[in-house]
Amino acid sequence: MRATVLIAFALAACSFISVQGIVPCSMRIVTTPMRDGVELLSYLIEPSEIPRATTVYIRSPYNYSATHNAQLLWSRSQFCEKSGHVVVQQFMRGRSPSGGLWRLDSMGPDDMDDTVDWITMQPWYNGVTVTAGASALAIAQLAAPKGQKSPLIKAQFPMLGSGQAHETMFPGGAYMCALSEVWLNTGEAEFIANITAQERELWRPVQMVLPDGVSYWSNVTQPSVHVAGWYDVFLTESINAFEGYQHESHPSVRGNQFLVVVPTGHCTHGGQIPRPCGNAGFVIGQRLADRMFQVVTDGNTIAGSDMATEPRLIWYIMGSGDTTPGGDAGNFWASADTDWPATEPKVLYLAVGDSNHAGRLLNVSAPSAAAEFIYDPRYWQNLSPTVGGNFF
Repeated sequence: MRATVLIAFALAACSFISVQGIVPCSMRIVTTPMRDGVELLSYLIEPSEIPRATTVYIRSPYNYSATHNAQLLWSRSQFCEKSGHVVVQQFMRGRSPSGGLWRLDSMGPDDMDDTVDWITMQPWYNGVTVTAGASALAIAQLAAPKGQKSPLIKAQFPMLGSGQAHETMFPGGAYMCALSEVWLNTGEAEFIANITAQERELWRPVQMVLPDGVSYWSNVTQPSVHVAGWYDVFLTESINAFEGYQHESHPSVRGNQFLVVVPTGHCTHGGQIPRPCGNAGFVIGQRLADRMFQVVTDGNTIAGSDMATEPRLIWYIMGSGDTTPGGDAGNFWASADTDWPATEPKVLYLAVGDSNHAGRLLNVSAPSAAAEFIYDPRYWQNLSPTVGGNFF
């Protein structure tokens, strides 16, 4: 492992900001026919003076809204005006103004396959399509390995998404009602009844091992830049998706995936302790993705480009901020060339103390006597205090 010093400006979560562009771009609405006759609408953002360009394909499950507009601002400024790419930002099936009936499995591969086919027939197509997006837009990308046209996608940039939504919504088998339905009620109320009545059908798990014993991730044929958040409810499945891409993908791209872990929650700042330069991780991820998109546009591979020597993992080491001698200051960026550094397991014991404090502290040494305390979540004042925690 090697420490990395990074000087970067702080960036609002999910990186929906305007970037000073150098390429004039125009925007219009286009329709794409699906195999069943349903038409999906997309914003098509094109560089005015570049006849053939890489296509950044973004799939959104949000209706026309402020959220969608923020995503549109980011994609236009970051990918077209700055980099000269064509952007196809699509309203998924059933999301206004696209046609069809919306279901959570609209994030699946069929409509993606049909759109990727449509892109290949467009006059600007240069042979390269990539994908990008955060949250639900990242989940849609992680469904790509199920698609027949997945090999036509040359690179991906999923941020803060889950590759296994069932594990997020049903940890240990229990349905996280509030987590799921707070999101669904945020502009998505028209199908809230479906998620409560048919949640297991809608949030069904992806088979990570296929019937022939081959990993689901073996269908991954493109390099990618993943962004995860230490406080994000999708943290575990974001990292698991990266691990699948990194170690179980097609041999041609195995080991050529990147992960940036930021000290934030889901598209928000996270935790009660300030994290200096913490949001710079979104800038790091964006710059890695920009370089990767250029590498595949040039017809090169990660191994054959100047990205070959870049660290594959970059993460923020969080600490208490205590800079006194012996304090655990933390709060800096670190990186590893190929994989996570080796870890050493440590056994921790609940401390023995008086009835007001027993069980609230952790020791590395075994206590001399058993500790007894009452655990009752109704009496939250006596629970172990925490700072932060994963949230949506």
